[in-house]
Amino acid sequence: MTMARWQSTIVDGNGNVLPAAQITVRREIAGAPLASIYSDRAGATPLGNPFAADSEGFAAFHAAGGAYRITAQLGTVSRTWRYVPVGLVAERDFADAFLPRGAWAGGTTYAQNDLVSHEGFAFVSNGNGNFGNEPQVTGSPAAPVSDGDWTHIGTVGTSGADGAPGSSDVTGTSTSPVAIGTGSKAFTLAETDRGWGVGARLRASSSASPSTNFMEGVITSYSVAALEVLVDLIGGGGTHADWTFSIAGQRGIQGEQGEQGEQGEQGESGANAPLIVSLQVYLANENVVISNAAGGVAYRAPADLNDFRMTAVGASVVTPGTTGNLDLQVRNATRGVAMLSTAMRIESGEGGTQTSAQPGTIDTANDDVATGDLIVIDVDTVHSSPPKGLIVDLKFEAP
Repeated sequence: MTMARWQSTIVDGNGNVLPAAQITVRREIAGAPLASIYSDRAGATPLGNPFAADSEGFAAFHAAGGAYRITAQLGTVSRTWRYVPVGLVAERDFADAFLPRGAWAGGTTYAQNDLVSHEGFAFVSNGNGNFGNEPQVTGSPAAPVSDGDWTHIGTVGTSGADGAPGSSDVTGTSTSPVAIGTGSKAFTLAETDRGWGVGARLRASSSASPSTNFMEGVITSYSVAALEVLVDLIGGGGTHADWTFSIAGQRGIQGEQGEQGEQGEQGESGANAPLIVSLQVYLANENVVISNAAGGVAYRAPADLNDFRMTAVGASVVTPGTTGNLDLQVRNATRGVAMLSTAMRIESGEGGTQTSAQPGTIDTANDDVATGDLIVIDVDTVHSSPPKGLIVDLKFEAP
């Protein structure tokens, strides 16, 4: 059985990567039970739930199609995503992939991408040799469920009302120059006495582009060759003088709206998006106690960062310190200036600046860097019971 894949790089609300975050996956159904997840697409190797993201914050799992509740947690930082769609439908080409097979029948063997209706809902088969597996509809009111055999893709709309019968099957033509638009339109026909009656519905199409430029409406007056139509439906635009008329059926009532499809993949950034470079500097690993140090770690700006400006900062620790504060400064040692007008601060018992009353303020007069500038991180003050493991995040944007 083919499973759908979910993957993401886990970040906190400020965009900071959360390495080794614990990921918990639950079904978005009553009771929110833990989901059955797998490390492979075939669903042969179960994956622990919860499981840990890798050292770069990347996490992935495979599961049957459906809606999921995904929670990521690292220390005191926790984020939850609700009703995350996971399924195979997004992998298919809707233009030619689905083969309508009517209502589901227990004695029929279905192939991958066969489309069936069942109890008012539409389902698509997830694989070949799909025999005897009834699409799942549960609860009251009825709710469709995607599983390993079938993926729910929508609701079967009600049929529209039958169109009113036409007054004849005779066509006509006109060379009257008439602009496409709604409202009353007058034509002089090349033919006479087409047999149409007042109240019949006509479609007037431009012979050069009938599927693009057309008008539809009800006849309000017709005598010999003089025709007036009250137009209520149009396509295209412009003025045309090559009209062909034919009987059109009355439009039926609009069917019910189907369920919203799964969200597509995010598109690429636009051409005018600013160039952003994010750096993550490790001052100490998770077992190292942090102490006061000027220039405890340094980064030399390459040519690619020339003229960039520092636009965001942040810091976090693996094990929080207590009593007092941890104050951090970003300094351009080459220019001999502090790049923060107010230092970053991690208060007692806190895991990072994202919850700090003093997260750090960038000095806009000294926020730019040039090729070769030496950027250093200073530990100005530290808790009485110092923290362990320090990570500093810096973001630079092109001018």
